Amino acid sequence: MTSGSCLELPVLCTLLTVLLGACGTVETYPGPERADTEVAILEGYSRFYFVYWEDAYVSSVDGMRPKLPALWASSVKLSAGPHWIEVTKHSTIGGYSVCAFEMDFRAQHRYALVAHSMRTDVPYLAQPYGGPYTGSLSIEVSPAGSPPQNLTVATVCAPRGSTPQSCRQDADCVQHPDYHCRLVEDSGFGFCVSRDR
Repeated sequence: MTSGSCLELPVLCTLLTVLLGACGTVETYPGPERADTEVAILEGYSRFYFVYWEDAYVSSVDGMRPKLPALWASSVKLSAGPHWIEVTKHSTIGGYSVCAFEMDFRAQHRYALVAHSMRTDVPYLAQPYGGPYTGSLSIEVSPAGSPPQNLTVATVCAPRGSTPQSCRQDADCVQHPDYHCRLVEDSGFGFCVSRDR
């Protein structure tokens, strides 16, 4: 993944997602393509109802961001091991939010963000306006040849309008050179903010 992110053009992202649908997988590891048996796969989701839609997609892996064509991907391939993931979630009611979590991924496992599973300490309609807040997200884990299980991971989130991206260190804010990483207390994650804040 490299710079040039969907986070910079959220309306375009939504339109492309709706119009083009899920079209592929982004590889997030260096080197040549690996077989599915050697990697973990993490999937986002899109849900459309009569007058409501909600989707969530992986917008960063270990601080690296996809190029614009990667918006069309429905999933990411990860090397086995620990990774921190940023997810951008948006809906017709709740607006945009950016959430980060960390977990250990295993090869030959498929991980899927579970729709509508986000739980936070901020009411849903207040999320687009509040500062960083904590919560949790459910992930369906499907090991090869075994039934799926649900796993809950702790998240740190912030509304999209107030923070351009999540981070763990200043280097994660490379897309915004006048920003630095402000960590959220007791979380290990932060959000890129202007250096004068």
